[in-house]
Amino acid sequence: MLFKNTISISQFAPIAINTNFASLTPIVRNVEADFILPVVGETTYDDLNNAYTAATDENSLTGPQKALLQKCRDAIAPMVAFNFLPGAEVKLSDAGAQRIETASNKTAYQNQVINFREQVLRDHDKAIERLYKFLEAKKTDYPDWQTSDEYADYQSLFIKTGGEFDKNVSSSSPYRNYYAIRNYIFDVEQNTIQNLLGTDLFTSLKETGADPAGVFTAIEKDLLIKVRKATAFLATAKAIPFLNVQLDSNGFTVQGTTRAQNDVLAKRVAAGDVALNAYIEACKKEAQEWINAISDWITVNVPNPTADPVAYVTGNLDRTGSFGMF
Repeated sequence: MLFKNTISISQFAPIAINTNFASLTPIVRNVEADFILPVVGETTYDDLNNAYTAATDENSLTGPQKALLQKCRDAIAPMVAFNFLPGAEVKLSDAGAQRIETASNKTAYQNQVINFREQVLRDHDKAIERLYKFLEAKKTDYPDWQTSDEYADYQSLFIKTGGEFDKNVSSSSPYRNYYAIRNYIFDVEQNTIQNLLGTDLFTSLKETGADPAGVFTAIEKDLLIKVRKATAFLATAKAIPFLNVQLDSNGFTVQGTTRAQNDVLAKRVAAGDVALNAYIEACKKEAQEWINAISDWITVNVPNPTADPVAYVTGNLDRTGSFGMF
């Protein structure tokens, strides 16, 4: 683990220093396995973890190890707080589930708990984004990351992070939205963008992006701006019907009138069919404009294109009843 005591965790998240570290230990392990390993890769993580575990003083770590440890902790601690809170509120005993409260320490109101968890979740999301940026900028210091499956997965899409997604389709929760839509970004790249660019150009861009030493030319960068815009808007349009419907132990359910007791969300209601269809159509219109721009780019910069760019044809999405139920 990349923490040895509660004091060090409290420097990165609002967790009281007198919290029993034994209570946090399994959560720290799970967070590192679920959120840090998929970013840095097993070899890079193991090297850092082994060095930190063996060190009696963090100052004995190398410069790259100390820098990576800091970035990882920035992401770990807020998620530990997020996962620890629900269990800390309730204790199980022979008497059943009981709320923990004293005369001097009152249990927080539910809306305060929800607001707290959403804040530390945002802190975690932003820290993961910073971790990717750090690794990208310092990748020569972490050669094992460059050869890992995790690096290959990170480089596999033209839109790599929630921050990049937010530059193309702005939203209030870009990091969560990016991971929810990531599969649809892949679909759009494979089924639409590759057909537009042609296999040769598409593959060339992918190979340059995956190469740690790869550098895009100025005209390629101009093309990628258009590709990312078209992809983000079209992936959003494709994802909405699926995101609005959830499959769980209760079967298929649709979005209710409010998602939480959060102060902001409590003032909002789920979008209806008309609003969702209008948003989808707006996204598809934006995507169409950028796809047209890609076609124009190909006409100017690819004298003998291997593909015949065909603009994406928008369909009629008018529906009645519960949106997304096909």
